[in-house]
Parts: sequence; C-alpha cells; structure tokens
Amino acid sequence: MLVSIYPGDLFLWVSFAACCVGSALALYQAPWRAFFSVRERSLLWIGYWIVISFIWLLRIPAAQSFSVHLCGLTAAVFIFGWPLTVILGAMAVVVNQLLEPMAWYTLSSQMLLAVLIPASIAYGVRRLVLALPVNNLFVYLLGGGFFGSMATTAASALTILALFWALDVWSLRVVLQDNLWLFAVSMFPEGFMGGAVLTTITVLWPELVKNYDDERYLSDR
Repeated sequence: MLVSIYPGDLFLWVSFAACCVGSALALYQAPWRAFFSVRERSLLWIGYWIVISFIWLLRIPAAQSFSVHLCGLTAAVFIFGWPLTVILGAMAVVVNQLLEPMAWYTLSSQMLLAVLIPASIAYGVRRLVLALPVNNLFVYLLGGGFFGSMATTAASALTILALFWALDVWSLRVVLQDNLWLFAVSMFPEGFMGGAVLTTITVLWPELVKNYDDERYLSDR
C-alpha cells in the first residue's frame, strides 16, 4: 500500500522512527557473509528485487488517497529471511520513487506500510509454519506460500487500519474502511504469486531457501 496524500505530522514522525529502527535492525541482522558467499543467492535476491520493484508499479488507486498493489514479501521472507526482505523492500520503494515520483516526505510512510508491516507479519507466519508439528512439504509450500501470503495481506490491511485509527489519521482511515474490498480482491492473486514463487524456488533450488529443510520435509520418518 502506498499513500499519495499528506498523512499528518504524527503519522510521519512515527513512520520515520519505525523506518529508522527497522532499517538499522535489518542491516545489523542481515547474514551478509552467507549472502555474499553464495553467488546464486545474491543473484536471486537481486532478481527478486527487480521483479518486485516493477510489480509494485502496477497499482490500483483508491479515491486519490492511496493505492494498493501486490506485495510479494511473504515468499521473500521464507526465502531470504526478514532482514534481507526489509532491505529488498526498501530498495523497491526507492525504485518506485525514482520511476513514479511522489512527495519525498512520504517515503518513510511507504516504507512502513508497504515493507515493514507486511514483512513483519510474514515473519510471524513463517514462525507459525515452522512451529507446526506436521512435517509435510505441502504444509510448508501451501501454508507458507499460498495461505501465508493471503493471511499476510488480510492482517496487513487490518494492522494499517488500526494504525490509522490509533494515530487519528481520519482521512486515510475513512477511505481505507470504504476500500477494504481492494485487499480482499488482491488476496487470491497474492496467494497464487507467493505460492508459485516459493514452490518454484524450493523445488529447483532448495539450498537457497533460508528455512527449508530436506531432512524434515522429505525424509521417511
């Protein structure tokens, strides 16, 4: 989700603080040695960043206040982990700003709404899937990719709505309430994209998926 109107001083300060803390945490926790030691993983990450950057340009505007786009970060969290996903998303926000310029003061809000909230919820989904006692590959792929992406979309919309309510961003809260159906409509394509991406990469390059374990999901035990 990208905001195209002024959300208010309080929201901008909160989003700026969250952006600084989230970015610093991602840069600090990112597994840089493992990232650069495997050339294929680095290339996959760069390719994912480029594709996501252009997917985010395909937006559905809502009352000239904000726009909704497919996210694609749930599969990224499963493949790369939360820190590298946040960095990837931040770079995608910058690319979108360069290709379709908006007010620079909204960059932090874009980072919060389009990257930090979805990536953090996706991280929770990943923890939940990995904690399940069922060692089934389809649970990993469908629960993490398809249903996980759908759940992340729905939870992100509700989290953003609660944030607008808590910070008294009245104009955006009312418009979002009236256009929640956009998130509902995007849930299936989001799930399809996330499931397809996670399945394809797990099947073809399982060693590049951060949390995939052959021994757990494909052993006879």
